[in-house]
Amino acid sequence: MKHSVLIVSLFAIATPAMGQLVKLTTGSGGGERQPVVSADGRVVAYLAMSAGTRELFTIPTKGGTATARTTGKDVSVGYGTFDSWTSISMSANGRYITYWNLSGVHLVDTVSKTDTVVAKTFLIPYPRLDTAGKRAVWQSPVNNQQEVFVMDLPNGTPKQITTTSGAGRRLPVVDGGLVLFQKTVGGWHELFLHDVQLNKTTQLTTNSGPGNRYGNFAPGGDSIVYEAIASGCKEVFVHSLLTSKTTKVSSLGKTGDRLPVATMDRHLFYQSRSNTLEVYRADDDGKNVVTVTTGSSGGLRRPSTDAHGHVVVFQAANAGGTLEVWCYRYCPEVTLTRYGTHDKPSLGKLESDDYWYRCDLWPGIRTSLFNYWAVWALGVRQTSVKIPGTGSSLYTDPLLLAPVHVPALGGAYARLPVPQAMKGTLYYQWFVFDASANALGIVGSEGTKASF
Repeated sequence: MKHSVLIVSLFAIATPAMGQLVKLTTGSGGGERQPVVSADGRVVAYLAMSAGTRELFTIPTKGGTATARTTGKDVSVGYGTFDSWTSISMSANGRYITYWNLSGVHLVDTVSKTDTVVAKTFLIPYPRLDTAGKRAVWQSPVNNQQEVFVMDLPNGTPKQITTTSGAGRRLPVVDGGLVLFQKTVGGWHELFLHDVQLNKTTQLTTNSGPGNRYGNFAPGGDSIVYEAIASGCKEVFVHSLLTSKTTKVSSLGKTGDRLPVATMDRHLFYQSRSNTLEVYRADDDGKNVVTVTTGSSGGLRRPSTDAHGHVVVFQAANAGGTLEVWCYRYCPEVTLTRYGTHDKPSLGKLESDDYWYRCDLWPGIRTSLFNYWAVWALGVRQTSVKIPGTGSSLYTDPLLLAPVHVPALGGAYARLPVPQAMKGTLYYQWFVFDASANALGIVGSEGTKASF
């Protein structure tokens, strides 16, 4: 898990609920949708026809009204009608989006409502943003070969990081200071990792076979996912950037591109053919394969997922219809709101530290104490009652108290499974037993409102 501390589970067994399929668009016109979802799982960017040109739109993953982000831009989508590599990208919070057209590479700021050309290149640049939306990469022809460029946004100078790359496309992606791209080695595309700060490039794959690798970073940047030839067909692989270990995930034995994407919680999504191309989910060791879609029709699926695999979006058509954007949701959208204040322990301070693992929310508290007990209080009603002998308040009317012993320096965590059908509001806070802190020996945290 994320922290080496003792963790208490509220439930001995968490049974995952089936996901919910939502059709986000209707009547999108001809051609590609190429949807991508923000890492926070709240918004989808996609392409659709409007007044005879292809434009950029966004829509919430929970559905609703789409917002046009371009007008009259005629957004490009690469080679032909069904190019495998997606032409748009988005920052983790959905604020920034890249696309390209004949004017060059564009950066859209959905908050300031600006659309800026950051590079004049327009020959299949396939721009990609990092999670913060502060750095972009793309490919551009130099001496008739596609080379990789990186740029700090919005006003940096493009820097070329590859030379004499050979045939084919580079298809670069970026995560902070790391750029992943493919280039030709021995007639086949292999994946390379470039460290922008060190200006150092390392080859990651060998003997990958024909075709493109379609490499992607897992959120957090500690591994990559890609496809390569195994037993005559493309299969999905994961390569750890921490251990340099490569794991073959799939054994599909079917032709076609996989276009894999990864979560930060050891889940992968990819497409493969049954009767039609469908979306599958698996653990990054190849186990627990789940079929996400069935009976899809028309074009590539190109799955895109948020950081934890809460939602996966893809394009597909109804029988005989146009391609539309679909969202498969495994757990509900959750908003955490803090209220009240932390009391002060005898050493250091309290800090809230909630995190997700798949569809489990792990509410937590971090302290500078060691070998202590804490209690997690969960309720359905918000309160604010002063606790005598302390500087703390009771911020929830508790229905459940879960004790946690932390034998070493660190944090206390409780596990809250969040099934897809969960709705409503919960309130919780932590209490730490600290005899030296005050007369009562109890230190309370701020409150948290969790809205499902």
